[in-house]
Amino acid sequence: MKKTLLFAMALAVLFAVPIGCYAQIEEEILQSKGTKIEKGRAFLLEKLLDRDYEKVTEVKDYLLGLEDEHYFALTPMELCQILMWTREFDALTVYMRQIDSTFDANLNAKIMPANDELRTQLYRRSVEDEHLLRFNVEEADASAEDKAFLTLFLDWLVTPFSYKNQNELDNKSEKFLENYPNSDYMWFVHHVISTHAIRANKDNWGWGMGLDLCGGYVTGKLSETMTPIVGFGLSFALAYKKLLLELGYDIVLSKTKVDKPYSTGVYEAGRHNTLFNFYLDASYPVFSGKRLSVSPVLGVGGCWETYSDKQLSYDEIDELEKFYQTARAGLLLSIKTHGAFEGGSIGIKYHCGLSNFGGGISAIHMISVGGSGLIY
Repeated sequence: MKKTLLFAMALAVLFAVPIGCYAQIEEEILQSKGTKIEKGRAFLLEKLLDRDYEKVTEVKDYLLGLEDEHYFALTPMELCQILMWTREFDALTVYMRQIDSTFDANLNAKIMPANDELRTQLYRRSVEDEHLLRFNVEEADASAEDKAFLTLFLDWLVTPFSYKNQNELDNKSEKFLENYPNSDYMWFVHHVISTHAIRANKDNWGWGMGLDLCGGYVTGKLSETMTPIVGFGLSFALAYKKLLLELGYDIVLSKTKVDKPYSTGVYEAGRHNTLFNFYLDASYPVFSGKRLSVSPVLGVGGCWETYSDKQLSYDEIDELEKFYQTARAGLLLSIKTHGAFEGGSIGIKYHCGLSNFGGGISAIHMISVGGSGLIY
């Protein structure tokens, strides 16, 4: 009996130590900064959904008191939205004036809060009750510049992204900076709201590509040997500001009008041949509106006339093939698009390639219609 009692007491002592340690660790976890931030954010969300903005203010101040050189309790955008809901516009405008390149660089040095329901519900509430936020801004005891910026910020916050919407935000941003050229909000407008400034920061360089369908006819010496032509093309573009350089080619199909003799036979009239039309074009708009632009086109290129027939050898095809250089000129009409082709343009281009072919001037007249896009 004594041995059993002693064994039970030994077990109790053995397990009492880790149980006590676990309780202490659990208490430390509950008192850790990360846990306090998590629970505080959940409580703030609860009060936000209850529309208890007085309590939201208290919890927000508590969370900000937890922040240090390692932790963010609220992301900058969360804090801005909360301050709009609690109508603390003095604190909001002071905070947003401080957002610049140095502030942006320091964001990566701290631990952000988890992407929880607070972030989601804040955005949802801001979108659904946008009219209330706008009313709060209109009724705020703030300067005209502060109100104009907060209205612009709210437009950016609740507007879903599309190229059309972004273009409207860019125009509003430019108007704001025209009205307030020395604004303390300039960095935020340039680097967060407006993509015009982003493109400017990238030296206005852009690149892209396009596809088109084309058709046309030939005049001069070439018209004596081939019929009108149809095909498709591919181009690669490089842009600097409004100047556009296009390197591309068209693959066009035609039929011969005359017999084409070669060393061992004749390629009869009426059979297919193919033109590979290579070009390097430069264009610059002389008119540029919101929906369309008109640009003259100048360029150089060359046409490679080739034949495809399984009965012809490589040497015989080589005899028939011809290459002639061209000087090009034309006109490009670009229609800016939305919807499925958002952010790109539909281009209608007429171009004429002149060549000294067969001892006389020939012209290749082409009209192409296609879609293209640029990335800045």
